[in-house]
Amino acid sequence: MKATIDKAGRIVIPKDVRRITGMHAGQKVEFIIQEGDVLLHPMEVPKRAVRRGQFTFIAPEGPIEPLTDEIIEKTLTKIRERNFEKDEDN
Repeated sequence: MKATIDKAGRIVIPKDVRRITGMHAGQKVEFIIQEGDVLLHPMEVPKRAVRRGQFTFIAPEGPIEPLTDEIIEKTLTKIRERNFEKDEDN
C-alpha cells in the first residue's frame, strides 16, 4: 500500500492497515528508524494496577476501543498461526 505525505508532513494510514493492526483515531504511535526504514509502531494503552478488596488487576488509564468479535477472532487467528509455526519448527 502507498500513501502520500502532505505539506504539513501528515500521512493518512490506509483503512485496511488500521483494521489489520487494530489502530484507531487518537492512538499514540512510535516511529522507529531501522536500517533506513521507518517503522510505525502502535503504542499500548497506559495501564495501572488497581486493587479492589483482595484482588489486584490491570486497568487502562484512559478510554479504550470496545472489544469486538472481529478483534477476538483476529487475536485467536494470530495465536493459532504462532502455535502452528512453533509446531512446524519442532
